[in-house]
Amino acid sequence: MLERHFAPTDVYTEVTLAIGYAARLLARYPDAIRIPADPPFEPNQLPSDVYRRLIACLQSITRIFQALDLPVLTIDAIQTDTAHLTPNDVFVVASLIVSQLDFLHKHLGIAKPPPQSIYPGLKFPAPTYQRAGILQAQLEHLACYASPHCSTPSGNIRNESVTPEK
Repeated sequence: MLERHFAPTDVYTEVTLAIGYAARLLARYPDAIRIPADPPFEPNQLPSDVYRRLIACLQSITRIFQALDLPVLTIDAIQTDTAHLTPNDVFVVASLIVSQLDFLHKHLGIAKPPPQSIYPGLKFPAPTYQRAGILQAQLEHLACYASPHCSTPSGNIRNESVTPEK
């Protein structure tokens, strides 16, 4: 991975794969919205903007893993110089998200992985930033479902076990 140079399209594809994993995880909950609406498109985004949104996604994953009492890798991004980030740096975070979701997917016994995404054509950071917004919403919903004290999107307070039904 260190020798390959990743383009914004590679990051977009990896984020799309993460959305597929999150949708499969949300499918375990009858009232869950598997793929939320696209957030508004914000032009002129940079790799650093996508990076920050993906770090927020990782923070949601950390909450999910902690609620399920699973070990989780965390990243302290406070000292990251975001002014000089490249698509390579962002791809590393996106692939970490996919690996964490793949682990959760297997831990919960979901047999069928999401389909591999197809080549989306040339992409820049702005569409990837928008896709990462979808992923962020999905992960916030998953964190809510994993928490015993959070209200679900339908407004019901979750008092049952933190481990979702199979």
